Amino acid sequence: MRPAEVYAVVAQEVKALASQTAKATQEIGTQVAGMQDTTTKTGEAIREIIATISPQGIMTRDINVGQATTRTAEVAANISM
Repeated sequence: MRPAEVYAVVAQEVKALASQTAKATQEIGTQVAGMQDTTTKTGEAIREIIATISPQGIMTRDINVGQATTRTAEVAANISM
């Protein structure tokens, strides 16, 4: 092969590799965008779960405090007798 032919073959290969790189970069960008979307949706779901659980936790705490107060009063009443 003459140098000009070798150069043409190498140039063609470089062009093919550049095309493959562009396609791969586009695919990676699409996958990253999908992961970002999933991450956003996951965060929203977690916020909804927390919003649902938090009031239940407050109610549970209030019930426990109420029960503890009642029990304390009962113990105090029994000691006084």
